[in-house]
Amino acid sequence: MAVSRMLKMQLLGHSSVKDELKRYLRARGVVEVTTREVEPAVPEPSRDLETWLENADNALDYLSAYEAPKSFFEKVSAGPLETSDDASADLAGRLSVTGISDLCTGLQSAARSARDELARSRELVSALEPWKGLDVPMEALRAGDYTVEFWTFPEKTAADILDESKETFPLTVFETVAKESGRRYTAVIVSDGDTEQLGETLKEKGCSKNSFEGLEGTPSAIIERETASWSGFERAAAESEEEARKLAGQNDEIRILSDYYREAIGLEEVERHLSTTDSTFLMDGWIRAVDKPWFTREIGERFSEVEFSFREPLDTEDPPIYLDNRGITRPYEFVTTLYGRPVYREDDPTPMLAPFFVLFFAMCLTDAGYGLTLAALAAFVLLRFKPKGGARNLFNLLFAGGLVTAAIG
Repeated sequence: MAVSRMLKMQLLGHSSVKDELKRYLRARGVVEVTTREVEPAVPEPSRDLETWLENADNALDYLSAYEAPKSFFEKVSAGPLETSDDASADLAGRLSVTGISDLCTGLQSAARSARDELARSRELVSALEPWKGLDVPMEALRAGDYTVEFWTFPEKTAADILDESKETFPLTVFETVAKESGRRYTAVIVSDGDTEQLGETLKEKGCSKNSFEGLEGTPSAIIERETASWSGFERAAAESEEEARKLAGQNDEIRILSDYYREAIGLEEVERHLSTTDSTFLMDGWIRAVDKPWFTREIGERFSEVEFSFREPLDTEDPPIYLDNRGITRPYEFVTTLYGRPVYREDDPTPMLAPFFVLFFAMCLTDAGYGLTLAALAAFVLLRFKPKGGARNLFNLLFAGGLVTAAIG
């Protein structure tokens, strides 16, 4: 089959059926509405709808990580959520996506804050661990013109650095507190006058200064206090995540509302493509030629206030592309789409691609046992779970590939 033949449609109708016709066209999905050359003066889509859609999508982005995991077969067999316009409108009145989005933001912020505080506390404890033998409160490390600083020396050169520093700064006291992991942790009592020069000298020799400003209590007391707070941070993060898991139970309802608001925005977008007067509207669009007979019949039966005309595409127009393959070649359309669909006036390569694709697939797999196993699994999924859409095409392709593999393996 070639690329499906398209027709340009122009539809003229009475304003009384405009809203119903828009919903019908969106539901049937056979007409691609295009923008007319003269853009009508129609307001932009409602900001409320866009805000609600954004809130619904933001909530789903956050809550999707907390949904109960589904098995492979559950994912394959899951069909689309089904609802009616009335049920969706009723749900929109009962469920506030703005409230859910705000709650998600709060839960995310609380969990992140708890994890950040836990990481900060653990980092502080790790930094204080070598100094826990120092039995002096942090707030009492300054007396007169002298301050206690905390320095880390490379163990290999620590002795030489200390000897040289004691000669250069005779009024400075160096007290080793701990040695571990190739480092020497030293408390330095230094006068205000020597602080800057000593710091520059030690940094040049590969030493690093530890800053514990604002802490109160001895290092061991601070470590004990911080360690005791970890369970609280972990509990706060866990409680936020548990609330998110409970809230994720509403994900299907949020998805319905997301589609509902997206559909409402789409209807307003269709409205923007219509040329209107006080009592009529005019719309342009594309439709497959094969759909024309039943479409004209349905429109005539449902909307007596509508007239339409059809014509072939002009050479300067670019109709939408619809691949029209049947039977065993249909599953291979997604392979064609991966490499790029042909333009409207080109041939569809899918029928020619299909046999070579499945043949080369079989040549790569080669083993007849693998082929039969693959075909059996694909047949089981197709018969037991009855997947739809792209999943069905994929398993049809795997079934065919398994059979051909078994034949040539």
